Amino acid sequence: MKKESKKSRESRAKKIIWFCAKFFAIYFVLQYLIELANLSALNYFIAYASASLLGLGYGGNMIFVAGQIFTVTNFCTGLVSASVLAAIVFSLRKPKIKKKAMLFLGGLVLLMLINIPRVSLVLYSASVGVDAELVHTFTWFIMSIAVLLIWYYGTKRVARVRDFSELV
Repeated sequence: MKKESKKSRESRAKKIIWFCAKFFAIYFVLQYLIELANLSALNYFIAYASASLLGLGYGGNMIFVAGQIFTVTNFCTGLVSASVLAAIVFSLRKPKIKKKAMLFLGGLVLLMLINIPRVSLVLYSASVGVDAELVHTFTWFIMSIAVLLIWYYGTKRVARVRDFSELV
């Protein structure tokens, strides 16, 4: 086993700190934009699609389930997960920006497609008496796993990166 020099460890630590700084800057800016943006058309579409899958009543961004009202907000759109993906992808040194954009856009589409069934599962759980908040939390973790899988396999496929240590 090769011993790492002090200078090499310091260089690696600086790279990791720089990655973290970029990651959180991108993530927090995107979160702020998601919060402020008028995404009512997207919210309405998600409410419509999710309610329609389950035969539930809806109006605007509200879905009516077993005497409860669920509201689709900007944070229910899948864009939060996409912001995590963007923060990971655009914080790394490699690949080149064009491939990063391709990876992110492909991942964004996948996350948006996964999000409708995710929201529908939360609504279905409420309709059958299961704790919707617990299911919501569980499905958020599933989305987090999806983000990591999209990043990992997308980076391998789109960027053709084999050694992930060279990304930081």
